[in-house]
Amino acid sequence: MNIAVVDYARIAPDADFPLPKTAADYRWSQHPALDPAGVRADCWRAHVLVTVACPIDAETIAALPKLAYVIVAGGDVNLVDQAAAAARGIELIYTPEAAALTPAALCQKIVDELDRIIVNVGHR
Repeated sequence: MNIAVVDYARIAPDADFPLPKTAADYRWSQHPALDPAGVRADCWRAHVLVTVACPIDAETIAALPKLAYVIVAGGDVNLVDQAAAAARGIELIYTPEAAALTPAALCQKIVDELDRIIVNVGHR
C-alpha cells in the first residue's frame, strides 16, 4: 500500500508521524505542499492520500488509478470532489477535530486512521 501525505507543512513544518502499528507492507511519502497538479505528477502510485488543505479534484482522482482512500485532516468536506470519489468507490475519511489538535496529536490521529485502513484493506 502506497501512502502519500500531500501537504504535511500545513500540520507543522517538521510534522513527525509515528510509525503505523501494523506490520503490513506499506510505502510512505511526504510532500511539504503539493497543489493538485503536483499530486497528479508525484502521487500516481498512491492508494491513500492524506491532505490538510490541498484540493483533490475530479481530474486528480481520475489520474490516480490506485487511489482507494482520501484522509482529510480537517473538516473541509469540499476539499475532495465527492461525486468523483463516489463514482470510483474511494472512501473519504474526515477528521473534523483536527483544528483542535496539536501537530503531534494530529499526526497520531492520521496514523490511527491509516492503521485502520491497512488492517481493513483485505476486507474491502
